[in-house]
Amino acid sequence: MHQFWSLTLYDQRILFYPNPLNRFAVGDRTPGLKRDLDGGLTILVSHLAPAASERSNWLPAPAGAFSLYLRLYEPGAAAHNRTWTAPAVIRLR
Repeated sequence: MHQFWSLTLYDQRILFYPNPLNRFAVGDRTPGLKRDLDGGLTILVSHLAPAASERSNWLPAPAGAFSLYLRLYEPGAAAHNRTWTAPAVIRLR
C-alpha cells in the first residue's frame, strides 16, 4: 500500500514556521503519533506548547495567521468521488 497523507502548516508568508520541534507537518508516517481511545487521531495545532503527554501529536503554529494543507497521496475512491470529506478543524480557544 502506497497511500499516505500529510497535514502541513505554513506561516502567513507560506513558509515553514520555525519551531522548537523542527516539525512542519504530521502524517500517517510520523513516528510516535498517539491514537485516541476510539482509534481516531487528534492533531493539536497550537502556538503554545501542550503538556508533555500531548506533544507527540502537536503541530507548532505561529501566534498569528497560518495555513493548513491536507495532502492525500494516491487517495482511494471515496476521496475522489467525495463520499469522504476531511475532518473539520475545531478552534478551541
